[in-house]
Amino acid sequence: MHGAVVPIRSQTVTGSTVTDVTFTNIPQNYQDLMLVISARRTDSATSSSVLWISHYYTGVSASALSTTSLLADGTSASSSRQANQDACYMGIVPASTATTGIFGSLTWHCFNYANTSTFKSALARSACDLNGSGDVRLSTGLLRGTGAITTINCSTFNGSAFYSVGSTFTLYGIRTVGQ
Repeated sequence: MHGAVVPIRSQTVTGSTVTDVTFTNIPQNYQDLMLVISARRTDSATSSSVLWISHYYTGVSASALSTTSLLADGTSASSSRQANQDACYMGIVPASTATTGIFGSLTWHCFNYANTSTFKSALARSACDLNGSGDVRLSTGLLRGTGAITTINCSTFNGSAFYSVGSTFTLYGIRTVGQ
């Protein structure tokens, strides 16, 4: 059925030193991709407890990604922009200073990921508790390249910050007409 969400692959963090979760050899037969994340980090610096998502294919420039975000914390709202990056900053997950056992959630949608004639765009929604305060974000990312996305990497981008055991990353494909 058109628009059906089909699970492709899921990964759950079981080790204590995981900084990256990567999906490779992504099937190219769906219209869009959706990534659903429930995660937490082990570092204590809340401001650096971010989730970066990189899209890979042959020939993409290391500075071809940009992100624009709207964020709110219950007290104030703001926006941010990162241009010419090697990853899209798509959300925040709680650090070890947040309430024990609380994981943040993020849903990421990448449109026309297999198309080889258009740039790739993505939308993400994330929310988490930060030990009494919170963080809600709406982000959009752009990959300035036309190759099909075959690999997605979710990273802490910090060699001493790890995803907590139990963090889950599930990749889905959105079917097209005729599938």
